[in-house]
Amino acid sequence: MIPLVIESWIWYAITWLVVIVRLLSRRMVVGSVKKYQIEDYLMILAMVCDAVLIACINASFRMGNNLIDPTQRITLTPDEISRRRFGSKLTLIAEMLQCTVIWLVKCCLLLIYNRLTTNLSYNRVVKTVALYVLVGFVVMMTLYLAVWCRPFSQYWAVPTEHGITPMAYPYGPNWTFWYIRESSTSLIVANLPLTWPFFRRVMHINTSSAGDSNPQLRHRDSHLFGNVPPRPSLILADSRIELSQEHGLP
Repeated sequence: MIPLVIESWIWYAITWLVVIVRLLSRRMVVGSVKKYQIEDYLMILAMVCDAVLIACINASFRMGNNLIDPTQRITLTPDEISRRRFGSKLTLIAEMLQCTVIWLVKCCLLLIYNRLTTNLSYNRVVKTVALYVLVGFVVMMTLYLAVWCRPFSQYWAVPTEHGITPMAYPYGPNWTFWYIRESSTSLIVANLPLTWPFFRRVMHINTSSAGDSNPQLRHRDSHLFGNVPPRPSLILADSRIELSQEHGLP
């Protein structure tokens, strides 16, 4: 078994383990799967995209693609050209999915930060960053699909017209490993903080504090953000605690 297959599916297994614990933690916090919020479903979508990404990368690695060093004089048979052309299309799909996974993770984090900073001045910063992320995604996709490679079919042409290729060294298999490492690391890091309720329950960790004796906060675990009725007497510090508790953050 080639190292890429081993490493890629190990990363995927570890990532799913973290995501499953995150989803279990979220269920503990909100009380039901039906009460999952949009970022929970977006994270599941990101994992589905990551699975297709890994499958495409492995298939492309086996079939080859059009990233052929022009200094190497090789003769390709019609079958090899057809195989490399299909592998190049899979590479294009993998690159699109790589971007999709990364931006879905960003979106999930921004949704969480948006709730955590509700009614705070920091919320404007979160919204500014969200706008920057959205514009960045649109610009990047526009450049990739409509500007960087014209005609578009050159993305899977075998051989390519190297005069239009802007990259100096686009050859070698190392990019496949780093695509998987980058997407997997992003998914793991984004989900780890939300696994706290699960480990707190399993390891019987007591995180209660003196503030928990406040009658106003006694039932905060049962509240879901968005369904909590307005309370004029709720102070800002209490609001922060409830929002953190909703996401299972310590």
